[in-house]
Amino acid sequence: MNDIYKTKGQLIRELDELRQQLAESITPKNQHEKDETRIERLNTLLRTRSNINQLILKKRNRDRLLRAICCKLIENLGYYNAWIALLDDSGRLVKSAKAGLGKTFESMLRRFEQGKLTACGRKALKKNSILSIEDPISVCCDCPLSSLYAGRGAMVRRLEYNGKIYGLLVVSIPRKFINDEEEQALFEEIAADLAYALNSLETEEERIQAEKALRQRERELSVKTASLEEVNTALKVLLKRRDEVRTELEEKVFFNVKELVEPFMEKLKKSRLEPNQTAYLSILETNLRDIISPFSYRLSSKHFNLTPTELKIANLVRQGKTTKEIADLLNLSRRTIETHRDHIRKKIGIKNKKINLRTNLMGID
Repeated sequence: MNDIYKTKGQLIRELDELRQQLAESITPKNQHEKDETRIERLNTLLRTRSNINQLILKKRNRDRLLRAICCKLIENLGYYNAWIALLDDSGRLVKSAKAGLGKTFESMLRRFEQGKLTACGRKALKKNSILSIEDPISVCCDCPLSSLYAGRGAMVRRLEYNGKIYGLLVVSIPRKFINDEEEQALFEEIAADLAYALNSLETEEERIQAEKALRQRERELSVKTASLEEVNTALKVLLKRRDEVRTELEEKVFFNVKELVEPFMEKLKKSRLEPNQTAYLSILETNLRDIISPFSYRLSSKHFNLTPTELKIANLVRQGKTTKEIADLLNLSRRTIETHRDHIRKKIGIKNKKINLRTNLMGID
């Protein structure tokens, strides 16, 4: 039928059919292009994840690792910028890294150094998932970087591992990717990998510091040991010298008694002496022998702790003097001498025992 004889309705229907045919012929081509773009993007996401994992394995320096990850995110994924802020428990900045940002980022750092987080930062720290911001320029009014986000979106994720929050990972992203599931999944995985890496580096650093402290302690102990060994050697020398001096002194005392005292005592024995004088001389001779023997020292030591009077009486008992003779020699009563004898028996451990006092004292050398 000639078009001039067709009704208006027929012409409209034919026009719709032509449009439909045209659309059907174009759609497969456009869809194919979209699918190819989508596949390419997914491959890019996978490569980026792999590259970042390689960085985590290779970079053992925390600061270098943070910078390298920021650079990978903008190089591989086409993000406008990326930055990481590590915070302490009070929310103050510990360390930062960035890529794709200029001096504007310095004003953000100053806020973080003062513990003044932006609204989106505070919100992200409380949220256990990605914080997606489609229009940062209108939402993030307190952010010094908001002027850079015109026509862009942003994703923020807190860095957390095993209950510890290390900080924030932030990227500026084309809006067409902001709600993409694969894009968000990759970002989530990168944040998790980074948090794990920070924990590993922290643990490694703690181990290194502990080993350093241990080595330092070992060095200190080595120095102290050497010092103690020197002191010990010096003490041994001093003790040896003390023993030598004591031996020399004992020999000198022994020599002086033998050479300078005993000859005159022998002369006194041969002279005419009163009975009391003879007794005193006998006591003097015995005491001199005790001086050059360990008997008096042992009785007066802490082990027995005899008083000077008790020591005199013990010496006289050892010589075989009776209580009466001792009382006469020391001008003391017999009762007093008996009391002292009783104290001596107690101190040398034979009180209330059937042991002869003189026999026991004779055994003390």
